[in-house]
Amino acid sequence: MDAMRAFNCDYQAVVSRCNVFEDSIGVLLKLAFRHVESLQILDLPELIEHITEVLTEYSAVGAAVDAKAAANAANDKEQKSDDSSGSAASTTKSQLELMRMASVRAQASV
Repeated sequence: MDAMRAFNCDYQAVVSRCNVFEDSIGVLLKLAFRHVESLQILDLPELIEHITEVLTEYSAVGAAVDAKAAANAANDKEQKSDDSSGSAASTTKSQLELMRMASVRAQASV
């Protein structure tokens, strides 16, 4: 949520930028691991520990953030349906995507 305020963009834009960043880091690691020199200086136990810490933190924080975003989307949906007197088209595609992502991440953290 801090990134949304810092870069003045919506949730989907932050998620998109994070996905591009993660993909780019993955490509860099893939290319680096192809070279013997990088594997020779790599502290493999440290890398595995770091990956474990990141995934553990992400599963805890990421699920909470996604659940909050889904709750906000559901609240927006309720407010729009109250304002539009029960309009069936009050849920936007991005709200549905947020709820789906929160559900998937919550299931993955279990």
